[in-house]
Amino acid sequence: EERRRPTRRELDEKERVISALKMAETEWRKERKNLREEVKKLRQKMQEKEEAKAKQNEWEWVVEQMCLERAVREEAVERWKQLYFAIKTELDDLIHTTYGETLRQKPHEGGAKNTVQELRKEVKVREETIETLKGRIALMEKQRHGKEREIDLLRQSLRILGSSSGKNKAPSSAPKNLPTFKTKFIACK
Repeated sequence: EERRRPTRRELDEKERVISALKMAETEWRKERKNLREEVKKLRQKMQEKEEAKAKQNEWEWVVEQMCLERAVREEAVERWKQLYFAIKTELDDLIHTTYGETLRQKPHEGGAKNTVQELRKEVKVREETIETLKGRIALMEKQRHGKEREIDLLRQSLRILGSSSGKNKAPSSAPKNLPTFKTKFIACK
């Protein structure tokens, strides 16, 4: 068999097929690139949605944990309160049984002497309280006088401002009719 030479027509046809294939390949590559970008965008959107969902779930979990911790803490506080009251009751009972008899006997034994000493102590405490209250009252009076002085200065300033701005106008009686405010000052402990 003899080899036959391809004709010009066949060569042209092959070139057209090859160029068509090359064009199809470039088209395919472009489309593939576009599809990859689209897939990348979709993955990114999915990842963002999953992250948002995870954050939401995380916040819900944190809130749930906080509620659980609060419940555990309140339960522990309640147990400590119960324990405290149980110990307090036991100590009160112990003190009452131990010292109750001696407390009942003291007024009979030392009678008047103990009563006088207790009354003197009480009088001393009350006198100290009265002195501290007097000191507080004096401080409050001093503060009140200072505030009244400030108010008077403000009133005088308003009169001066009113008279200086009213030189061109008829005299205004507004600054003279300002209300007098009495203030109370309460000292904090």
